Amino acid sequence: MSAVAVAAPCQNAVAASPLAGLSNHGQNKHEPNVTAGDRTYLIGTQDGNFPDQGGHVRGQMGGLWLHPIKLIDGFVPRLTDLVSRRDTVLAEDRASYADFYGTRAQAVNAAHGAIKQIKLGEDTLTPRDTQLISYYEQLGRRFAAMPDTSRAWITNENWVIAPMEMGIAPRARAIRLLDRIRRQNVGAYGPYLSAVERQAMMTISTGVEAEAEARYGRSDDALWYMEKIAETFGLRSPGTISEMMPDYGNFVIAWTSYGIVVPLVEHFFGIVPDAPAHTVALDPHPPTA
Repeated sequence: MSAVAVAAPCQNAVAASPLAGLSNHGQNKHEPNVTAGDRTYLIGTQDGNFPDQGGHVRGQMGGLWLHPIKLIDGFVPRLTDLVSRRDTVLAEDRASYADFYGTRAQAVNAAHGAIKQIKLGEDTLTPRDTQLISYYEQLGRRFAAMPDTSRAWITNENWVIAPMEMGIAPRARAIRLLDRIRRQNVGAYGPYLSAVERQAMMTISTGVEAEAEARYGRSDDALWYMEKIAETFGLRSPGTISEMMPDYGNFVIAWTSYGIVVPLVEHFFGIVPDAPAHTVALDPHPPTA
């Protein structure tokens, strides 16, 4: 007796057509979400987590409820190898590079440090501040529950652009990440310093993004970021570009030229000098615009 396996269409493929155009590409996955049934209801976020939120029982309303009993207050998904009995904690695939490499204790401290930074100098916390604090508290607990090993950690997705800036990321992965940053983590003047907090933007990070795009031959995308830097020219002081975008921080700082000069000279014009060999190579990649 033999059996033939027939592949069924995946759930995503079935859902793709009716949901076309409805996706927000995960931009509000940390926003509160309620799913209500006849007897039970779930209060969480759209990425499936239960952060500390709510005011009826302060900070304790997230979870799965069979009123007045809370059935689930949180979860950590794991896979267990039945032979080695080793657990692997499942994490969200962000197709991203890490913020830093270090120990579990350092990762927990990074989450706690983000909370201190939010509270620094603030007499009254905004609703957004409270939401971010809740996120980092949950992140700290998630890190604390993971194996105590040194590894790469994603905390606030700060300098995840650097591997593309240096051209060391594999092209396919680099393109996916560059596209995701442009689609999800860019504000009015370039990428947010923190994709979680989504507030501050700097000329250096926008410049790094421009250089990263140019490194992978995407001159039009690089030009888009360069124009964002140019838009801030002279806003704070005549003839200068501010450190923080669009018009605060140091009113003039050397690195503001990085995102204009380096992509323009090394990639658009393609000037590659080799001083020891006394040669200059030209490999221009001008944008189409």
